[in-house]
Amino acid sequence: AVVSTQSTGKLEEKSGGCMYISGVPGTGKTATVQDAIRHIADGYKDLQVIQVNGMKLSDPKQLYSLIYRHLEEKAVTPDHANLLLSEYFGRSEKKSILLVVDELDLLWTRKQHVMYNLFDWPNRPN
Repeated sequence: AVVSTQSTGKLEEKSGGCMYISGVPGTGKTATVQDAIRHIADGYKDLQVIQVNGMKLSDPKQLYSLIYRHLEEKAVTPDHANLLLSEYFGRSEKKSILLVVDELDLLWTRKQHVMYNLFDWPNRPN
C-alpha cells in the first residue's frame, strides 16, 4: 500500500521522486512492486511504465539506451541517450513515467554516474 500511495501522490502532485526498496532475497519485493504497478496503472491511463532488470544489462550505461527507446521509440548509443535524456528531463512538458529498476545494485560502478542520474532526473525542476 505504501508503494502505491507514495507513487500516486507524486503523480497527483505532478512532481518527481524516488523510492528505494530493499530487503533480503525472497521477501516479495518484486511481487509487491508489480502489484503496485498494476494498481497505479489502472488509475493513470497516460502513465508510461518502464521496467528494467539490472541483471539483463551487460553494462550499466545500457540503461540510458533502454529508457530512451521506451520514451522515443528510437535506438541510440548509451552516451547519446544519456545526453538526450538529460535534455528530456529538463523540459517542462514531458510524459508521466514510472521507472522501475529491479536489481539496482548491479548498476553500481566506481563513479556511480548511472545511479546519480537515476536519482537526479526525477528531482529536476519542471
